[in-house]
Amino acid sequence: MNVISRWIRTSRYKREYIKWHPQLHPDAGLEPLSKVEFHAKMLDEFLLRLLGFLRLEDIDENSAQSFIDNALFLTVEAASQVADEDLYRLRGAESEQIRQTWQTFKESLAALRTSHHFKTEAEETYRKLSLFTRAVAMDKIMRPDAYPALKRRALKIQLPMRPKKHLRLLIPALPTDKFDPTAEVHYEWETDALVWRDEFPFAAFDADKVSCLRAIRRYRTSLICGARDRKFEPLWSWLKRKCPQWIGFRPERCTPSNELLEKYMTLKRRELGG
Repeated sequence: MNVISRWIRTSRYKREYIKWHPQLHPDAGLEPLSKVEFHAKMLDEFLLRLLGFLRLEDIDENSAQSFIDNALFLTVEAASQVADEDLYRLRGAESEQIRQTWQTFKESLAALRTSHHFKTEAEETYRKLSLFTRAVAMDKIMRPDAYPALKRRALKIQLPMRPKKHLRLLIPALPTDKFDPTAEVHYEWETDALVWRDEFPFAAFDADKVSCLRAIRRYRTSLICGARDRKFEPLWSWLKRKCPQWIGFRPERCTPSNELLEKYMTLKRRELGG
């Protein structure tokens, strides 16, 4: 298929994609993030269907070209172009992760046209789409207006002057050698964070020290969710240098994972009724 024919067919699929999904029409009034969420769902469905065919076929250079030219792949390209227009309307630092993962997916999708390892790279493209889908989901649930109860009740974390001074005084009390892999974890609505029962001392602290601890909990949970809360990153990094043995820094409690993400979402919904 030549370039002009491909452009004509892709344009037709774009029109049909919008026609069959009225919520995407500009007059529908759907806000940009909801549109992007819809695109993520549809692209996942289209690309997964394409992968289903690929997994059943032995792919050589000729058959790879036939997949690139078939209607399903052109639909993926068309839907991506429509999504690109809606993603352009997403503003603000809170959507940066969405924009970055989308750009990575787009580059991978475009590279498939000239790929010599089509099946492998199609799987990688789907993995990058999954990262984008996850970023969209996290952007939505991390916004306070997604949970009215959180907006009503949550306290803003106000760090004291010289927060590192207060953290330095806390370091001797932070547990470093009593890690409990079965420790209970709960959702702390004041900070929108996960907290494990064995990682903070059961002691009375003044408000300044409590605020510092809340900042650490908030940043750690933002890491788990894959959407870093940058304003608390310097404090987190400083504490990690000064007290790397603290059990709250263990990789299984700081590293993004589907298990921790699901736990966070479940506990948050249970607490806030979302």
